[in-house]
Amino acid sequence: MDKQETPTKLEYYHNMWKFDSEAIFLSFLQGEDCRQALILDYTIFHPQGGGQPSDIGFISVSDSAFRFVVEDVRSIDGIVYHYGHVENLEGGLEPEWKIEKGTRVHLHVDESRRNLNSRLHSAGHLLDISIRNVGLGHLVPGKAYHFPDGP
Repeated sequence: MDKQETPTKLEYYHNMWKFDSEAIFLSFLQGEDCRQALILDYTIFHPQGGGQPSDIGFISVSDSAFRFVVEDVRSIDGIVYHYGHVENLEGGLEPEWKIEKGTRVHLHVDESRRNLNSRLHSAGHLLDISIRNVGLGHLVPGKAYHFPDGP
């Protein structure tokens, strides 16, 4: 994979209610752990962080059967990695499934998962404020964990 120097543009900061969009495919990564990732110029997928799990969904190409199921999203040094797998394929990407750098792709975020994550994250902040307001300000909050499945 070529090193990308331009950070991924993060649309979710400007519009967290955007669940469908388009981006430009930049590169594909297959890590030593066999995880596959797509890197795009722009994303509406919220990466894991701040105690909140990442968005899930899919990335597709118009007029193509290509569909990449996004299972996890991480941001490393400003680059967002969309981890997942190509649907209905085993053994990695076959040549006919590869997409060219510069291809326009469609992004779809799972709306119900985003809404659940957002509500749990906000609830954590409300709980923190409530603890202080009932006289328990001496308690120091630990690391946030707003995952619906628990630790």
